[in-house]
Amino acid sequence: MRKFDTKVQYLKYKVLREVARQAWQDTLLENVLDIPKIIVPGKQPTMRCCVYKERAILAERVKLAMGGSADNPNVIEVIDIACDECPVGGYEVTNACRGCLAHRCEDVCRRGAISFDENHVAHIESMGGQSSQNPTEPSDTVAPSSSASAPARTPAR
Repeated sequence: MRKFDTKVQYLKYKVLREVARQAWQDTLLENVLDIPKIIVPGKQPTMRCCVYKERAILAERVKLAMGGSADNPNVIEVIDIACDECPVGGYEVTNACRGCLAHRCEDVCRRGAISFDENHVAHIESMGGQSSQNPTEPSDTVAPSSSASAPARTPAR
């Protein structure tokens, strides 16, 4: 059983865990700027284009974990630098991967044919095990649902 549905959830967990650890040790205020470097050490990015963008996003997540902005009355705050304006209409498993972090295409692919390269770009594996590069090949379209393993439901009218 997986604890986290997406890498984003795991990243949020790592931020909250480190903020809690630093607060418990009473070193949060001294180390608040070092938390992104603790979570993403080194110079190799793990999810984004560069390590600097990853750390900038993590710094924003640390601020949110410490209470967020007093100027924002909303319950949910959007991290502008991290927002990629995901499509709302559904998840399409195609070879036109945008490199998102959630990787919902992997979750909804019924055949388990999605793999990711070192740049976090998805590739559709063909039946022979080779990555599909044919843009005219039909794609599986799956509507989003509350659970990746549950089938999509049409609302009652």
